[in-house]
Amino acid sequence: MWVMVTHATPKVMLVDDNELLRATLGRWAASSHCLQVVGSFADGQGVHEAARAARPDVVLLDYHIPGTDTLALTRELTAAGLRVVLLSGYTDKDVISACIDAGAVGFLSKQLSPSEIARHVADAISGNFALCETSLAALSRRA
Repeated sequence: MWVMVTHATPKVMLVDDNELLRATLGRWAASSHCLQVVGSFADGQGVHEAARAARPDVVLLDYHIPGTDTLALTRELTAAGLRVVLLSGYTDKDVISACIDAGAVGFLSKQLSPSEIARHVADAISGNFALCETSLAALSRRA
């Protein structure tokens, strides 16, 4: 008797005001089948409700979204049982610490390739913190 074990493609919700980043990651996910994008938002409006309905494995959330209190949104999403990984163009130990204190399970640089982001998403789904090298370096300087 043969048993086929399948692993579901991780579902992610993208929240970033950078349309190019959302499009690039979305196209890569569709062609590689490493991630399934279940929602894409340019701002924080409607994210909480959509995430509760879609139940993504991870919400990839830009730290700097105009008009959105990212830390409050992170707390709302994690309180609903969702994993949040923050994305940012730069890494600052105080920002990373505040995000982790708000419940985020990761903080990644936007400089990462889509495949590196997918690897870190898998880390977050496995219960590990999703921290890229620059985030780890910044946290190691945490006083």
